[in-house]
Amino acid sequence: MILRWLNLCIYLIGQKRAKLIWKYLIRWLYCEIITEGLALRMQRSESEDQIRSKQPPAVLSTRAKVLVNFYEKIIAEEVNVKAVENGDETWLDKTLTPELQAEGFVRELIRFVQAARKKAGLEVDDRIKLSLNIEVEPEWQETLKNEVLAVELVEDGNFAYDEIVKVNGENDDLIREGCVENLKCCA
Repeated sequence: MILRWLNLCIYLIGQKRAKLIWKYLIRWLYCEIITEGLALRMQRSESEDQIRSKQPPAVLSTRAKVLVNFYEKIIAEEVNVKAVENGDETWLDKTLTPELQAEGFVRELIRFVQAARKKAGLEVDDRIKLSLNIEVEPEWQETLKNEVLAVELVEDGNFAYDEIVKVNGENDDLIREGCVENLKCCA
């Protein structure tokens, strides 16, 4: 159907104009899929909650079969899902496996640490020592360290900056940061 439409446009208005129209149509469809996906993330029902922005669900299924193959990675990043699939209707699988929950926890923790770095007045490239009073699964520790530029994770360190935050909306956790380079506030 879409190819017939494109061929008709080429015949009626010429190849250059048809390509331009096609380009804008694809962008519009891409934006529509992202908008639908984000709306599905925010949707609540009696059986399921909305999903936090840092929590990646497993699958977004969409009707746009032609578009998905080309823009699949971009849509997955924008909607924050692990995979985009073709389907008969648009839906979001909100089932969270333990692995997805762990990834969402670490992403949210990274967000809090980055906010604490900003409040502490650290520069973007400052390296830190990071102390948390929560346990981060070993497979996620390197990701956490790389994302927040921590040279090491320590337990109960005494640093120049402390902040109490709620991670996953459950427990109060203490984030302590001390810089290793570029500041005189190092512990």
